[in-house]
Amino acid sequence: MIELPMPRFGVSEIVAACTLDPETNPFAGATDALLEVEATYAELASDGRIFEFQSDQPGVSTDVADNVSWAYDIRLSSKKGPGRAYYDEMRLQAPGGNCSNCMARDAAALDHYLPKIDFPVVAIQPTNLLPICTACNGVKLRQSATAATEQFLHPFFDRLGPERWMHVTVLEEPSSPTVFEVRRASNWDETLHQRVQSHFRRFELGILLSQKAGTLLGNHRLAFESFFTDTPGGDGPAAVQREAARLAMSYAGEPQSAWAAAAFEAWSNSTWFCNGGWRMENDRPLASAMAHRLSSSASAAE
Repeated sequence: MIELPMPRFGVSEIVAACTLDPETNPFAGATDALLEVEATYAELASDGRIFEFQSDQPGVSTDVADNVSWAYDIRLSSKKGPGRAYYDEMRLQAPGGNCSNCMARDAAALDHYLPKIDFPVVAIQPTNLLPICTACNGVKLRQSATAATEQFLHPFFDRLGPERWMHVTVLEEPSSPTVFEVRRASNWDETLHQRVQSHFRRFELGILLSQKAGTLLGNHRLAFESFFTDTPGGDGPAAVQREAARLAMSYAGEPQSAWAAAAFEAWSNSTWFCNGGWRMENDRPLASAMAHRLSSSASAAE
């Protein structure tokens, strides 16, 4: 999960943007009540109790709640809606425009943390709208929690801390495939630990991140081969280790790339990897690519 700063605007700004005619928009006169709802939501989410939030909220009639839901569809998410600029800003608020759930794919839409169909009262509330990819959205759908441990991670309110919680094991097989797992951070209580593990399983992040890591390594394999073969004095493995460690540090600077940083750190710590483990089985494609690179360099030097 990517932790996000709180949105720079609240529900009152969204109401104002989505209201064309206050006399024909019942929710326009309920701004104060929706602000109270927003505060209640924030209090529960900050305390890890968002599962206690009720769809029926004081001061918000069923008619108003239905109109809030309508405003999301017609006024906020519609490409021609008056509030579309707010929608686009929220969709792109995660670093790199990535999905806040999986960290690895592009956020194509906004997801209602509390599903719109069951909680229409918060359908346009910015803190309930999260940037999400199509795949994660398809997994989550209208699911919501009924207990603390069932709660999805919430990027606006859950803080996992600076300690690396993604543990990566490097398999000593061709191309050094990786296994991603959750490792409990020292600042987590048991409830948060269960929530992170559940989040990891629900969205199949172990499989996804392993696949992404494989693609990432493929983009660097030729460079590793160069470090390995071109470093004099038999220092190739150490050169590969230094480069993998450098890449781990570089990727660690971006929150959406935490998984990549974890992968490169694991590869840098693997003696087997640094001695050529990045290669594919019967690595003819790599050998051919290296031969082409070396011949091109020789031609340029002549």
